[in-house]
Amino acid sequence: MPDIGLLQGRTSRPRIVTKTDAQPEAPVEVPVPAASPTMGLEPEIEVAAAFLAPVDRAIAVVSAVVSERERHEPVAEVTAPAEVPIVEREPAIVPPPTVASGLVAAAAPIVVGAPAAAVSPEKPATPAAVVPVAQVPMSASPPDVATPVAPSGGQGASTIPTQPAVPVLPPIRARDLLWLALALLVIVGTGLGVRDPWPADEPRFAVLARDMVLSHEWLFPRVGGDLYQDKPPLFFWLLAICYSLFGSVKASFLIPSLLAAGGTLFLIYDFGRRTVSREAGLAAALISVCTLQFLMVMRGAQIDATLCFVTTFSLYALLRHLLLGPSWGWYFIGGFVAGIGIFTKGVGFLPLLLLIPYFSLRALRWKGLPPVDAGKAGWRWWLAPLALLIGVSLWFVPMLIAVAASGSPEYAAYRDEILFKQTVGRYAAAWHHVKAWYYFLLEVVPALWLPWSLLLIWLAPRFKQAFHERNARVWLPLFWMLIVIAFFSASPGKRGIYILPALPALAIAALPFIESLMARNGVRRAGFVLGGLFFVAAAALAIGYALHAKFAMDAMAAANLTSVTWLYVFLALCGAGLGFAALRAPLAAWPVALGSLAIVFSYLLAPVMNGERSGQDFTRAVLAQVQPGETLGLVAYKEQFLLYLDRPTVNFGHRRWQEGIQESLDAAKWLNAEPNRVLLVPESTIKKFPCFIVSVTPAGRSSDEEWFLVRPPAERDCSDRGDSSRVIAYPASAR
Repeated sequence: MPDIGLLQGRTSRPRIVTKTDAQPEAPVEVPVPAASPTMGLEPEIEVAAAFLAPVDRAIAVVSAVVSERERHEPVAEVTAPAEVPIVEREPAIVPPPTVASGLVAAAAPIVVGAPAAAVSPEKPATPAAVVPVAQVPMSASPPDVATPVAPSGGQGASTIPTQPAVPVLPPIRARDLLWLALALLVIVGTGLGVRDPWPADEPRFAVLARDMVLSHEWLFPRVGGDLYQDKPPLFFWLLAICYSLFGSVKASFLIPSLLAAGGTLFLIYDFGRRTVSREAGLAAALISVCTLQFLMVMRGAQIDATLCFVTTFSLYALLRHLLLGPSWGWYFIGGFVAGIGIFTKGVGFLPLLLLIPYFSLRALRWKGLPPVDAGKAGWRWWLAPLALLIGVSLWFVPMLIAVAASGSPEYAAYRDEILFKQTVGRYAAAWHHVKAWYYFLLEVVPALWLPWSLLLIWLAPRFKQAFHERNARVWLPLFWMLIVIAFFSASPGKRGIYILPALPALAIAALPFIESLMARNGVRRAGFVLGGLFFVAAAALAIGYALHAKFAMDAMAAANLTSVTWLYVFLALCGAGLGFAALRAPLAAWPVALGSLAIVFSYLLAPVMNGERSGQDFTRAVLAQVQPGETLGLVAYKEQFLLYLDRPTVNFGHRRWQEGIQESLDAAKWLNAEPNRVLLVPESTIKKFPCFIVSVTPAGRSSDEEWFLVRPPAERDCSDRGDSSRVIAYPASAR
């Protein structure tokens, strides 16, 4: 099974590099000396791979250093460090020594031979001698050889890349991509095309995209014919493109989020491949796809899924310059993608805030920052802000031109609201989702960032040590993550999904330590316990339902479920997976449990819940109660109703609740204007505003509220104060 060793926490096998230019007369073995106190390492604590220091490169460099020394030493004999005695034994593989951060580490034993002059032509060649290279100063490296960095990652080991290396970049392995694709499709992609959009946001965005395609109005999104000023249009464009390709909302509305998830995972993997190792990048990406908040958001049609990819791409590009640079092209791309992020969601500029900790760390002379400009870049530091303006102008400039050309007060109001009220105003004085400042730290990160939040138990001391070592390679992405959390914590309005873009930054910061953490028994046990919790909870629900326990019956009723077949299927899948994990790979327990839940939910639960959750059953039942020849009007409607209308209707605008009674007044005026008209009104509106009293008929229940069909007449006092110009005709467009 590919890469199963990573899940089991096995250490890599030692490698032997044999020099063939000489053979010694007899094998010698040099025992490895114990780690010196000056090394600052504890013998039995694992050490994670350092940035830009794969084992193969370390072996090649140390071999070159040995060759360089031999050219300056007598060639008649093989020498070893003076303090280490030479023991004549059979050739053996010697474990690698551990060295401090100022020295090069030989990551595997090196087998070398004696110089050519020591070989007698009459004697047959003898086995090679094992000569460990124990402490090679950085200054000993030849000028044409890349210098590796000291090993890092273990608690007590140096985490600072002491000198940039010329990387021998490991290739992208098809096997790695297949593992990522498998995890992505099982955990995120299952159920694609199975369900319709579910409230709260999915139906609104799906309607926007469908109406864009049907109306060909791409710059100004509309809900039910009314302008939608809450969000910029990029995500709606992606939904509209997918709808155009598939011709079905149900088949297409989840595709942008799936692609965004795949892109985010690849960026994490690729950055790990470039800075630590393929294995570290793959592990970080797999942990991320198994993070609760990541899979919950990516399995839905939320703008934040696309925003997460865009901000991660921008962060990736900026780090390619700031940590692996100089690369001014990537720096420009990072700014440009941040501009694209602004018309995905207004906070798309956040990656550029990475420059704040970067210049601060550089001024404080933190280690691990390459000499990007030697203090002489000057104007080139303005490339990213300039690129941001170019990126956002792709939408902003055409929108402004269209508003000016139209001369319409409606479009001018759209421009003003999306630029001011929905950005600065909404951030500084949010009118809903108001939470305490500690909401993200106490209520979101501990639960929704599992398993990353659990791994922080082991990561925290390593982050602390990296801070004391002034390791910018670890702390630059960490500082940006903290800036993002602090930025959203400062706003009174908070939703858990707001801080999702910070999650990949945590994965990037943890890259040097991932492989060592996966080998720890505590981490493996914790992963198995987490996966087992799903099984225990499902078993408790199954037993409780069989015994008619109140908690189980209430849970089934709340989900509108009458069968427990799905529960038994989950127990079978999850139990089999946990059995495999217990025998072979304990770290697989959590992914297996999530994958089992995703499969069962997508193909057994979602189809049963879809009719009620999507509003499809309710809307069709309402349409069946409207008589032929009657025109239906919608008051305080839910966006999901629009997806299933099979006839022309009218409504009175989107988000009219902000205007108090005015929507009811406008609806009353329309209702009394002609016979054969009927309104669909929620119970809360009827109770709050006494405009509809006569001829009220129950229509059903949806979105946790009772709805009524109201026929003329409405109260005259309400009708007289209504505004007939607020009526919006909405064509039939159910597909």
